[in-house]
Amino acid sequence: MSIAVKILKKILLKIKAFFLSSNALIFLLFLFISTMAWFLNALDKEQSAVFRLPVRYVGVPQNILLTDSLPPHLILNIRDKGKQIFNYSHTKRQPMTIDLARTFYEKGEIIITADQLRGQIMRYLQPATVIERVKPDTISSDYQKLSTGEVAVSPQLNVEPAPQYMLCNAPQVEPATITVFAAKSILDTLKCVYTQPVTQKKISASMQIPVKLQPVENVRFSTKEVKVTLNVEMFTEKTLQIPVTVINCPANIMLKTFPGIVDVTFNVGVSYFNKVNTNDIQVTFDYRDIHPNDNGKISLATKTLVPQISNIQLNPTNVEFVIENR
Repeated sequence: MSIAVKILKKILLKIKAFFLSSNALIFLLFLFISTMAWFLNALDKEQSAVFRLPVRYVGVPQNILLTDSLPPHLILNIRDKGKQIFNYSHTKRQPMTIDLARTFYEKGEIIITADQLRGQIMRYLQPATVIERVKPDTISSDYQKLSTGEVAVSPQLNVEPAPQYMLCNAPQVEPATITVFAAKSILDTLKCVYTQPVTQKKISASMQIPVKLQPVENVRFSTKEVKVTLNVEMFTEKTLQIPVTVINCPANIMLKTFPGIVDVTFNVGVSYFNKVNTNDIQVTFDYRDIHPNDNGKISLATKTLVPQISNIQLNPTNVEFVIENR
């Protein structure tokens, strides 16, 4: 073993013995006390520091578009007692609010001068704090006024009722239209705004869902969220006998179908079961669908405007016909 290693080993053993002795504990205690005394003394003295002040902007009208980004924070060089500097540095503070509502004067530019900005900062800080420097010392931005329009809200829904259930009516959106703010060139082409996609499976009860709107670039909405109502109820099956209606037939032609009345079976919501009648469903024979190779038979079509009716089936699905001149 070399002499240097032996010397180092002896030094380490002496250090270890010192820290394990009572003298070491006394030394550390006095070191702690002196450090605290120094720290408390420093807190009572005036100090300078750099402070990052977060900023929140409010009061921008919806029909105003700022074309420049506003600074999210200000860099302050401040001077105050060490205690207050410590509080600024170690306390989570709320952003300073700057109200821009009174800065729009038809000039196309907003400006918060250095004096105005310092005045707001002084109200935010403690009275004894001295502001030495603010960066940036002014806040400015160009802006343009937006056009206003009303557009419909179109829900994007993937809805599947539970077995033996059906939607009573079309999904209801509230509000059905919203106010939008954008450049006129954009509003001229904006026909509707869409909701975020919504998927609901196996619905067995009516529900109202809050849904956010899909953002559109450079367009502002009067609201960011709408409510979509889905009305659901159980359905049952019903059969009616409905006459066949001939459509698009020339005035000089008389057309008869055989049979002239068909059975129409459909699903209907239980609340509407006793209300539905033969006027709610139309069974049609379209003269324009006749072709020479139809062999005297043609398929029928159905139509209904009642949302509580679905899954319409005919018996028979096609009929024979005879054409006569009037």
